[in-house]
Amino acid sequence: MKTGIFIMAVLFLCAAPDAALSQPPNDNFANATVLTGVSGQVSGTNVGATKESGEPDHTADNTGITSVWYSWTAPETGAFYFDTHGSTFDTVLAVYTGSSVNGLTQIASNDDDGSGIAGNNDDNEIANDNSSLVFRAETGIRYYVAVDGWDGNSGEIILNWRKANPPANDDFANADVLTGVSGSTTSTNIEATSETGEDIIFWGLEKSVWWKWTAPESGAFYFDTHGSSFDTYLAVYTGSAVDSLTKIASNNDDGSDNGNSSLAFRANAGTVFYIAVCGDYYDYDNDDYASGSIVLNWRKANDSFADATELSGISGQITGANVDATKEPGEPYYLEKSVWYSWTAPETGAFYFDTHGSSFDTTLAVYIGSAVDSLTLIAGNRDDGSDNGNSSLSFRANAGTVFYIAVCGDYDNGDYASGDIVLNWRKANPPANDNFADAIELTGISGQITGTNVDATIETGENAEKSVWWKWTTPETGAFYFDTHGSGFDTYLAVYTGSALGSLTKIAGNNNDGNSSLAFRAETGTNYYIAVDGYNANSGSIILNWRKANPPANDNFADAIELTGISGQTTGSNIEATAESGEPYVGYGESVW
Repeated sequence: MKTGIFIMAVLFLCAAPDAALSQPPNDNFANATVLTGVSGQVSGTNVGATKESGEPDHTADNTGITSVWYSWTAPETGAFYFDTHGSTFDTVLAVYTGSSVNGLTQIASNDDDGSGIAGNNDDNEIANDNSSLVFRAETGIRYYVAVDGWDGNSGEIILNWRKANPPANDDFANADVLTGVSGSTTSTNIEATSETGEDIIFWGLEKSVWWKWTAPESGAFYFDTHGSSFDTYLAVYTGSAVDSLTKIASNNDDGSDNGNSSLAFRANAGTVFYIAVCGDYYDYDNDDYASGSIVLNWRKANDSFADATELSGISGQITGANVDATKEPGEPYYLEKSVWYSWTAPETGAFYFDTHGSSFDTTLAVYIGSAVDSLTLIAGNRDDGSDNGNSSLSFRANAGTVFYIAVCGDYDNGDYASGDIVLNWRKANPPANDNFADAIELTGISGQITGTNVDATIETGENAEKSVWWKWTTPETGAFYFDTHGSGFDTYLAVYTGSALGSLTKIAGNNNDGNSSLAFRAETGTNYYIAVDGYNANSGSIILNWRKANPPANDNFADAIELTGISGQTTGSNIEATAESGEPYVGYGESVW
């Protein structure tokens, strides 16, 4: 009998799974390895580790199946930093409070902090992505630290901990004081923490730092993080306690470098505002918020013409916002939610401005004048066909002339649009035939020519946005056909007679929701000027074709086809029909009789 029992025991041991025999000693929550002290380092492994019943997911996008556990009782109150730097695999790190694996409260977690060993893949991604986190600990509280492997990874673990070095303005109560109408300050959010009660916005105010600013006067003000080394989130609040704040304005990304942020808001003199800067997710594949050096700038906003932000130089870029912008008395009627910039032309020539990169449907306009109610429009554009309904324009400037640039929101869904602004400017490279006086000469009964209207400008007296010009002297009398078929944008085509831009007579014109075509009757030896413009300031490559037209037999009034009888039916065509002199306006001049 004893022999049988012995044999059964041997068989049972032999049948035991290999995993059970090779599990790390701290595989289960109940067997967590004890850590002690303010700082230290411990090594271990998660090879063969498992996920036990009731164990939480340690990050939102990693279920975790190879976790091991450590317990640490905080020896003092303060901020502490834990990391897995030196571990040989892609780790996930999380900290909890609680007494059972199925009743834990997560305090902090992190997947990748950007540390590790450079990989050998095509993207040179980080291999062995290690983890780190910072949290505020209370003396005597026991914290449980889980180290897991991303997507089941496993290997050798090095777990380090120490007191953290959070910034002086890490907590709301210790907000740094800002003063004045404008200024700039620097800081960091490296090892910053999230304190209890901080508002949950954009996945929470993580790695946040705080400033306090009392508005020195009433008006609109602009804050940004331009120059910061990481992807920031910026928010402004009123209130006296971190758990009862009212958000006034916020911004995640204004389109500037490094994912920096900017916002504008209206302030009443004497009101106290709290400004928070925190880290955005630097990578959606990682459960962490960005950190680095911070530059915080503030100034009066450019809502009013008198507060126009000054631009300088031949080229540049500036960001801003028209959120909460207003319309001031005397402002041109079509400007709503407008902000203003001033720019003194550094040299004579053609210049190009655009709002590419702005987050909303913009309208862009350039003026000269010294008061908002007596401005002269130089150029304007609502939509150039780019993303988000952004705008662009070109104009000719004389050195030393002061121009005022307005950016406002286009009408959208019952209101005028607003959002983040990116304003770019540079020298333009207008085509050789940008001006009427420089029209390129065409010859012959038929032909084709190529060109472009990219960076074309508006000249004085011209009712166009991005037009270029050709001149054609008719070789014989008859009907002729011009088109822009093959051009790379939505064109507008027009034909004129006259010798000066301000005194032209329009002979024919066409805009056909794409390329354009027209036919007209020409007299031998007459000079005709052909303009190609972009619909809504569109621009691109141009193909201009011309030939003798084939108008219908009844194109002219004198050649009207006779109809007879009380009723009947006839067929015909108005393809390549022309408008003859004196003909009543009944459409676009493509009539038959």
